[in-house]
Amino acid sequence: MPTDELDPDALVQMRFKRSLRGYAPAEVDQLLQQLAQDLTRRREGHDPALTAKDLRHAEFTASLRGYDPRQVDELLERLAAQLEEQED
Repeated sequence: MPTDELDPDALVQMRFKRSLRGYAPAEVDQLLQQLAQDLTRRREGHDPALTAKDLRHAEFTASLRGYDPRQVDELLERLAAQLEEQED
């Protein structure tokens, strides 16, 4: 895991363990892609489209052999905390 988790390139390259009943990979990947795009837009001076609250309240469909929910939830919480730090 890179030190700066809010790096757009690192976000779209994230890999998670798989679990028997995990989060739908396509949905998690899509959220991370949206966040990466949002971060790029923020750096260009645009208003944020995603907030820390959005990350904390993200929900994903359960999927066989999906992404490990604990890993995804932990990452989203760290990202949300970093977004809040940037907004202060």
